[in-house]
Amino acid sequence: MQDTYYISVTIDVDAMAGWLGSYGGEDSLCDLSRGEFAGKIGVPRLLNLLESFNIKARFSLP
Repeated sequence: MQDTYYISVTIDVDAMAGWLGSYGGEDSLCDLSRGEFAGKIGVPRLLNLLESFNIKARFSLP
């Protein structure tokens, strides 16, 4: 008989807030572009990775 395992993995994607002011500038264009990349490129890559392993995911957006 095969055992069944359940795990929970949490992923926190706060694309903008983590970068704002991170390199000494308030709302610099570099900080904003990092956040844009995370939201527009990073999240789809993450979803593709989860799908490649057939991992179900649920997203909640604040």
